[in-house]
Amino acid sequence: MKSSAQVNSSDQSIRRVRDKVPWRLWYVGAITLWEQAAFWATTVPWQNYIQYPDKQSDHPQPPGALGLGQSVATCISCGFYIFYYTAPTAGALLSDTRWGRYATLLASLGMYLSGSVILTLSALPWSLREGWGLTGLIVAMILIGIGGGSFRAGIVPFIADQYTAITPRLEMFPDSDGTLVEVDGVLTLQYIYNVYYWAGNVGSLSWIATVYLERRVGFAASYGLGMAIIAIATAFLVAGRQHLVKAPHNRAVVSPSKDLIVATFKAGFRLYEADPTYQLENHQRQVSWSTELFAEVSKTISLLRMLVLFVVFYICFDQVQNNLISQASSMSAPGIPNDVLPLANQVSCILLGPLIQGVLYPWLSQRGTYLRPQVRIAVGFGLMTMSMAYASVLQRFIYMSSPSPARPSTPISGPKVSIWSQVPIYVLMSAGEIFAYVTALELTYNHAPKDLKVVVQAISLLLGAIGSGLAMALTPIAQDPLMVLYYSLLTTAMGIATILFWVLFRKQSAYF
Repeated sequence: MKSSAQVNSSDQSIRRVRDKVPWRLWYVGAITLWEQAAFWATTVPWQNYIQYPDKQSDHPQPPGALGLGQSVATCISCGFYIFYYTAPTAGALLSDTRWGRYATLLASLGMYLSGSVILTLSALPWSLREGWGLTGLIVAMILIGIGGGSFRAGIVPFIADQYTAITPRLEMFPDSDGTLVEVDGVLTLQYIYNVYYWAGNVGSLSWIATVYLERRVGFAASYGLGMAIIAIATAFLVAGRQHLVKAPHNRAVVSPSKDLIVATFKAGFRLYEADPTYQLENHQRQVSWSTELFAEVSKTISLLRMLVLFVVFYICFDQVQNNLISQASSMSAPGIPNDVLPLANQVSCILLGPLIQGVLYPWLSQRGTYLRPQVRIAVGFGLMTMSMAYASVLQRFIYMSSPSPARPSTPISGPKVSIWSQVPIYVLMSAGEIFAYVTALELTYNHAPKDLKVVVQAISLLLGAIGSGLAMALTPIAQDPLMVLYYSLLTTAMGIATILFWVLFRKQSAYF
C-alpha cells in the first residue's frame, strides 16, 4: 500500500474506486429513512387538507378539511418551506459551536415530535368542529419547520462523519492480477450521499399509507402515522448514542469567521483583501482569522456562488407538494387518490439511484471518465427543465379535454387525461435530483470549513427558502385557467438557469 502522497489521481492508468463504508453509515441511513417517512406522512396531506372542504359522502372531490382553495393552500405550503429552509440557521450555529451535531439532531427530533402530536390532535373531528384545525396546523408547521429543518441541515454532515478514512490510498486487488486501484474518499462520499438520498426516498414510501389513511380513515390517522414514525427515529438516535461518531465542535471558530465576513463586506466583497497576509502588508493589521480559515471560507463562497441557480431548481421541485397534486385532481383517476402519484418521484429515485450510482458511474470510471460536479449538476438541471416542459404540455391536454378550462374538473362525457400521464414528470424530476441535488450535498460537505459544516449546509438550505418564496410570489397565477402559463414560466426559467450554469461554471476547476 502506498501513502496518500504517492497517489496521483490524475494518472489514468490507476482506476479510482470507493472504499467500504462502516456499519454506522447504514445505521444513520436508517434514522434518515424513518425521519423522511415521518416527513412525508406529515406533509403529503396538507394540500388536500387545506384546499378542500370537509368531503360529503356522495361528492367526488378529494378529501379535505379547511376548504381554503388551491391558491391559499399553495401559498401556505410555500410559506412552510420558506420557514423550513430558513429555521435551521440558528440550530446550525448551536450544532457547530455549542451542542455538537448529535445533541442538536436529538433536540430537533424532539421538537419535530411535539409538532406531530399537536397536528394529530388538531385534526381530530371534534377539534375541526371547534375550529382548531388551522391554528393547530400553523403551530405544528412552526415546530416541524424548526425541528425538521434543523435535522435536515445537521444529518448531512453527520452521516459523512461516520466515514473517517477520507485520505486516498493505493491498494492491490488480489483477484485482478495485481492491479493497483486508488481507494478514493471523494468517490466514497459521493456514494455515501447517494445512500443517504436513497434511504430518504425509501422512507417516503410512507406516502402510500398516508394517502389511503387520509381518504378512508381521516387526516388525524395519517398525521398519527407520522407521529409514530418520528418517535421511532428518535428512539433509533438515542439507542445509537454510544456507537456513533460525534465530531468535536469548536466554539472559537464563530468570532473569527464573523470578523472575516465583516472585513470582506467592508472591502466591497473583494475577498482577497481579507487574506491575513494582505491585511498585514497593506494595513499592518493582525487579524483574528488564520490563513487556513480564509482559504476554507474562500472555497465555501465559491461553492455557494455556484449553487445560487439551485433557487430555480427548488421552485420546480416545490410543485410536487402542491400544484402537481392539484393537477392530478382534474385527471381521470378511478380509485386512485389525487395525491398518490407524486410517489412516482420517490419510486423513481429508489430505482434510478442504484442504476446511476452502481452502474453508470462505475461503467464510466472503468473507462477513465469521471463526471465532474459541474457536469452532473448541468445534466440534473436539464432533466428538471424537461420535467416542467412535460407538465406544461400535459396541462394543455387537460384543458383541451375539459369543456371549461376555468374548471377542468367539471364532469364531461368524453374521457379525461389519465392520471398515469403524470408519471414522466416525476421520472425526469427524480433523475434530475440524483444528478444535481445529491452532487450539491456532496459539495457542501467537502468544501465547507471543517468546524462550520452544519452552518454551511444551513446556508445552502436558504436557497430552498428563496425558491419557495419565489414560488409563493407566483401563487396568483397558480390557478385555473392559467396553469399552462405557470408551468411554461417554470420551464423557461429552468432552461435559462441550465444554460447560465454551464456558461458560468463549466471551467471552474480550482476547487472542484
